[in-house]
Amino acid sequence: MFTYLVSNEGVPEDARTSLVSAALCAYDPQATYDLDQDFRAFVLKNYREMPAFTGPLAAWLAQAEQSEIKELHAFTSGLRKDLAAVTAGLSQHWNSGPVEGAVTRIKLLKRQSCGRAGFDLLRRRILLAT
Repeated sequence: MFTYLVSNEGVPEDARTSLVSAALCAYDPQATYDLDQDFRAFVLKNYREMPAFTGPLAAWLAQAEQSEIKELHAFTSGLRKDLAAVTAGLSQHWNSGPVEGAVTRIKLLKRQSCGRAGFDLLRRRILLAT
Protein backbone atom coordinates (compact mmCIF):
# COMPACT_ATOMS: atom_id res chain seq x y z
CA MET A 1 0.00 0.00 0.00
CA PHE A 2 2.95 2.33 0.56
CA THR A 3 3.82 2.36 -3.12
CA TYR A 4 0.34 3.66 -3.84
CA LEU A 5 1.00 6.73 -1.70
CA VAL A 6 3.86 7.82 -3.93
CA SER A 7 2.91 10.58 -6.32
CA ASN A 8 2.04 9.31 -9.77
CA GLU A 9 3.13 12.54 -11.44
CA GLY A 10 5.93 11.91 -13.88
CA VAL A 11 5.47 8.13 -13.67
CA PRO A 12 5.08 6.51 -17.09
CA GLU A 13 1.71 4.90 -17.83
CA ASP A 14 3.18 1.38 -17.98
CA ALA A 15 4.70 1.81 -14.53
CA ARG A 16 1.36 3.03 -13.17
CA THR A 17 -0.31 -0.01 -14.68
CA SER A 18 2.26 -2.30 -13.09
CA LEU A 19 1.66 -0.63 -9.72
CA VAL A 20 -2.01 -1.45 -9.96
CA SER A 21 -1.43 -4.95 -11.32
CA ALA A 22 1.19 -5.67 -8.64
CA ALA A 23 -1.56 -5.55 -6.08
CA LEU A 24 -3.70 -8.26 -7.62
CA CYS A 25 -3.87 -9.92 -4.24
CA ALA A 26 -5.89 -6.91 -3.06
CA TYR A 27 -9.66 -7.10 -3.31
CA ASP A 28 -9.98 -4.41 -5.95
CA PRO A 29 -6.62 -2.94 -6.97
CA GLN A 30 -8.10 0.09 -8.71
CA ALA A 31 -10.34 0.93 -5.75
CA THR A 32 -7.39 0.54 -3.39
CA TYR A 33 -5.27 2.78 -5.58
CA ASP A 34 -8.01 5.42 -5.84
CA LEU A 35 -8.61 5.46 -2.07
CA ASP A 36 -4.89 5.74 -1.39
CA GLN A 37 -4.47 8.59 -3.87
CA ASP A 38 -7.44 10.42 -2.32
CA PHE A 39 -5.91 9.99 1.14
CA ARG A 40 -2.56 11.22 -0.13
CA ALA A 41 -4.17 14.24 -1.77
CA PHE A 42 -5.88 15.58 1.33
CA VAL A 43 -2.98 14.74 3.65
CA LEU A 44 -0.61 16.73 1.45
CA LYS A 45 -3.07 19.58 1.03
CA ASN A 46 -2.36 22.45 3.39
CA TYR A 47 -5.35 22.62 5.74
CA ARG A 48 -5.26 25.45 8.27
CA GLU A 49 -8.76 25.31 9.71
CA MET A 50 -10.15 22.22 11.38
CA PRO A 51 -13.76 22.59 10.13
CA ALA A 52 -12.49 22.68 6.55
CA PHE A 53 -10.37 19.60 7.20
CA THR A 54 -12.88 17.37 8.99
CA GLY A 55 -15.21 17.25 5.97
CA PRO A 56 -12.80 15.57 3.52
CA LEU A 57 -11.44 13.29 6.25
CA ALA A 58 -14.91 12.16 7.31
CA ALA A 59 -15.89 11.57 3.68
CA TRP A 60 -12.73 9.52 3.04
CA LEU A 61 -13.23 7.49 6.24
CA ALA A 62 -16.81 6.66 5.22
CA GLN A 63 -15.70 5.71 1.71
CA ALA A 64 -12.89 3.50 3.03
CA GLU A 65 -15.18 1.80 5.54
CA GLN A 66 -17.69 1.00 2.77
CA SER A 67 -15.01 -0.65 0.67
CA GLU A 68 -14.39 -4.38 0.90
CA ILE A 69 -10.72 -3.94 1.83
CA LYS A 70 -10.26 -5.23 5.38
CA GLU A 71 -6.84 -3.59 5.78
CA LEU A 72 -8.42 -0.20 5.18
CA HIS A 73 -11.07 -1.04 7.78
CA ALA A 74 -8.33 -1.64 10.35
CA PHE A 75 -6.61 1.60 9.32
CA THR A 76 -9.81 3.65 9.58
CA SER A 77 -10.70 2.18 12.97
CA GLY A 78 -7.25 3.21 14.19
CA LEU A 79 -7.79 6.72 12.86
CA ARG A 80 -11.22 6.93 14.47
CA LYS A 81 -9.87 5.85 17.87
CA ASP A 82 -7.88 9.05 18.11
CA LEU A 83 -9.60 11.24 15.56
CA ALA A 84 -8.95 14.46 17.49
CA ALA A 85 -5.18 13.88 17.45
CA VAL A 86 -5.22 12.89 13.77
CA THR A 87 -7.20 15.98 12.84
CA ALA A 88 -4.97 18.26 14.89
CA GLY A 89 -1.80 16.67 13.51
CA LEU A 90 -2.87 17.07 9.92
CA SER A 91 -4.40 20.52 10.23
CA GLN A 92 -1.82 22.38 12.34
CA HIS A 93 1.07 24.13 10.63
CA TRP A 94 3.68 23.29 13.28
CA ASN A 95 5.27 19.91 13.93
CA SER A 96 7.92 18.21 16.02
CA GLY A 97 10.42 17.85 13.15
CA PRO A 98 13.17 20.07 14.64
CA VAL A 99 12.94 18.30 18.00
CA GLU A 100 13.09 14.87 16.37
CA GLY A 101 16.14 15.97 14.40
CA ALA A 102 17.92 17.08 17.58
CA VAL A 103 17.08 13.79 19.29
CA THR A 104 18.40 11.82 16.31
CA ARG A 105 21.63 13.81 16.36
CA ILE A 106 22.10 13.20 20.10
CA LYS A 107 21.46 9.48 19.67
CA LEU A 108 24.04 9.37 16.88
CA LEU A 109 26.65 10.99 19.13
CA LYS A 110 25.79 8.55 21.91
CA ARG A 111 26.10 5.54 19.59
CA GLN A 112 29.45 6.74 18.30
CA SER A 113 30.90 6.52 21.80
CA CYS A 114 29.84 2.83 22.03
CA GLY A 115 29.17 3.10 25.76
CA ARG A 116 32.82 3.84 26.58
CA ALA A 117 32.37 7.50 27.41
CA GLY A 118 30.65 8.79 30.49
CA PHE A 119 27.92 11.40 30.72
CA ASP A 120 30.39 14.30 31.00
CA LEU A 121 32.09 13.47 27.69
CA LEU A 122 28.76 12.92 25.98
CA ARG A 123 27.52 16.28 27.28
CA ARG A 124 30.64 18.02 25.91
CA ARG A 125 30.27 16.36 22.52
CA ILE A 126 26.64 17.46 22.32
CA LEU A 127 27.47 21.02 23.29
CA LEU A 128 30.38 21.21 20.86
CA ALA A 129 28.35 19.76 18.01
CA THR A 130 25.72 22.51 18.19
